Amino acid sequence: MKDGPFDGDISDASNRRNANLDLLRAAAIVAVVFFHVCQMSPVPLTRLMNVASFGQYGVDLFFVLSGWLIGGLYWKEYNKFGNIDIGRFWLRRWLRTIPPYLIALLLSWLAVWMSREEPFDLGYLIFIQNYYDNIPFFLVSWS
Repeated sequence: MKDGPFDGDISDASNRRNANLDLLRAAAIVAVVFFHVCQMSPVPLTRLMNVASFGQYGVDLFFVLSGWLIGGLYWKEYNKFGNIDIGRFWLRRWLRTIPPYLIALLLSWLAVWMSREEPFDLGYLIFIQNYYDNIPFFLVSWS
């Protein structure tokens, strides 16, 4: 029995990306970047911040879209094979997200080490930096 939002045969048409969701995701990213640029401007941008402040919701939108897309991958696999190898499913997700995280972490730490010779914090490798009172560097690693 196949239940879920992606019932039916898995065809090439169902494996294509949804351009509307990609556009919405891009809009969320642009909104967040715009918010941070205005927020960090050395010159007060009061009028722009009235609009840019909505960018703080871009992160929420991005997480909702990510959940939707990952859920879609889950249901597509379920419909194709009739079950889910959850270990394999998560391994594929990790192989897509962990390498870019590690590259960004390395670049961030190298910049910190070059500017203030701060040692590397191993907590970033096991994702416990969210529990620190103050994250020493790479503040966006929480996501």
